Amino acid sequence: MSDSTRYSGWRGLSGSEDKSGCVAELRQSCEEVLFRGIALALDLAGVSFIDRDGIALLHAQQDRDVVLRNASSFIDDLRR
Repeated sequence: MSDSTRYSGWRGLSGSEDKSGCVAELRQSCEEVLFRGIALALDLAGVSFIDRDGIALLHAQQDRDVVLRNASSFIDDLRR
């Protein structure tokens, strides 16, 4: 994974198995980047759906100083 790894095309962030485990994949990817001491920012511009697992992941990443950018107002409301 490069320092500037980007994930594009994600429309939803769900921990549900039938949603392809996006939360688990994103958690692992964030962990790999943060373990290397690299500052991380997540661009949420394309995310239109998020479940409880996704919200919990975003909160956990914010606690680790990950910057969340370009979230829709809907996603911002769910994060509060």
